[in-house]
Amino acid sequence: MNFTPAPGHFFTKALLPLLCLAGNIFAQDKFDFTAYQTTSGINVAADGADALRISWPTAKSKSAEMILDFRASQPLIRSFGVSENDGPVKTVATQLDPVTTLTVGERDAKKAAEGFQEMVFFEKLWQQPHQSFAVTLTNRTARISSEGSRTTVSVGGVSAGSFTGELQFTFYRNSPLIRADTVIHTHEKLRAILYDTGLSSAAPDWNKMVWADALGKLQSAAVASNTPAKPVAVKFRALIAESRNGSLAVFPAPHQYFYPLDFADNFKFTWFGSGYREMPAGFGFGIRQPLDGDQRWVPWFDAPTETAQHLGVFYLVSSASGEAALKAVARFTHGDRYEKLPGYKTFTSHYHIEHTLDFLNRQKKQHTNGVPQGLEKPGFVEKFEDAGVNIVHLAEFHQGWTPSQKTAERLPMLKTLFGECARLSNDKFLLLPGEEPNVHLGGHWLAFFPKPVFW
Repeated sequence: MNFTPAPGHFFTKALLPLLCLAGNIFAQDKFDFTAYQTTSGINVAADGADALRISWPTAKSKSAEMILDFRASQPLIRSFGVSENDGPVKTVATQLDPVTTLTVGERDAKKAAEGFQEMVFFEKLWQQPHQSFAVTLTNRTARISSEGSRTTVSVGGVSAGSFTGELQFTFYRNSPLIRADTVIHTHEKLRAILYDTGLSSAAPDWNKMVWADALGKLQSAAVASNTPAKPVAVKFRALIAESRNGSLAVFPAPHQYFYPLDFADNFKFTWFGSGYREMPAGFGFGIRQPLDGDQRWVPWFDAPTETAQHLGVFYLVSSASGEAALKAVARFTHGDRYEKLPGYKTFTSHYHIEHTLDFLNRQKKQHTNGVPQGLEKPGFVEKFEDAGVNIVHLAEFHQGWTPSQKTAERLPMLKTLFGECARLSNDKFLLLPGEEPNVHLGGHWLAFFPKPVFW
């Protein structure tokens, strides 16, 4: 019996394997799996010729998924998703681009040549010529590598001014975290940098933004594509996008992101909305390093020639609400509280609180020789106790004493310092006297008094 196939039947049957083979070949050209290990627990696989699907366990019976789209015309992140009990993946957010703005300044060449490295802290680069660049992705290929229980997908390459490099996503087995690093370097000398980064979408599909304000009170705002971008002061350094199926948090590595200043002011280190700085069009949210800080000196970060600069941020994917995701973020820093260690006390030093001068000034204004109203238990004591600190060493008179001051002024200051440290200490909290007057010995020095010393 002769069989005559319907028109197109043979073509379809024969072409399907060829198309699959061609797709795999193209994927091999785009994706380098040479250093990838399945033993990391992070599953990375080509999803057709133009996408990577990354899935991994985030906790017991929970997993997450991230799909990267390598088509030049599409957002790099096709979707974030979550799954529980091996159920279907539920989409949390789609069509997102990692966005980063790099600000570049130049160190004082004369001071650098003379070896005044300590002057880096006191440079005011925000008042000097500087440029800001949107980091652009110029080549969508990926290299997948594993180390232990983590796997990194490196997307090349990126550029911003004279800086070039790659975008790295690192996934951790049994953790909801993703670390996104723009890793760049430059051939130019004496460069110092700051950066803002986050996620942006031309068509955001999450419902609202969630955060805790500086006092810890939960806040939220509806998402609208035309909402002008604004900086926000938050607690726990995090902003969360909440959708129907879960939440997506963005926050920095706290010990690597913030430049050091004399005072721990909250300069609104997060942002959300449309049109933020050099970010592309769309609604975005993320973290920021304000260029001008406290309007004095702001120690931008050095970027020595040909060294890798990691412009990093963390994402956290959750199937829970924005509030629950914020609590999950806070757990990584124990709620910004020092954990108790049996047999140890938590000690911290070098605080320019200037409580002594505040105390004396309030006494004068209130016409009293006793404890001024409002300083019965100063806010800084409550803050340290809330943070789990047991011992605090002050650095008083950093701005309040000069060599021209007479002994008649200085002795009451010292007496008040010692008396207040004794009054505010108890069996659970110890306030130690100390001063950093910056006179006589040259440069900065900090006195640590074992007992009251009047000098």
